[in-house]
Amino acid sequence: MPDFEDLPEFGKLEDYLDISNFPYIPDLENFKFPSVDIPYPSIEDIFPSPPDDFYKDFEQIVTENGYRFESHQHVTPDGYILKLFRINGRLEEELIKDENRKVLFF
Repeated sequence: MPDFEDLPEFGKLEDYLDISNFPYIPDLENFKFPSVDIPYPSIEDIFPSPPDDFYKDFEQIVTENGYRFESHQHVTPDGYILKLFRINGRLEEELIKDENRKVLFF
């Protein structure tokens, strides 16, 4: 087993390698991102002719398509406010209270 006290003492890394001129070490204090003028696309650029429902909210879309809905608000324990909707039939149909109707979540 070697005697570690007999091994030569190693110096600092700078004694063996000059790291002051490495090109991949950026000067973070004076670093600036290059300015690039890229225009952000507008909604009209993305959707040249948006669908009719594009600017409507959920209530408008459902009502215009002839459905009845309920909305419920719930505040979660961590403070988020959730708005839940239930579509419960067409406007011209009679509202039926049926406990066995299926519920769809998505």
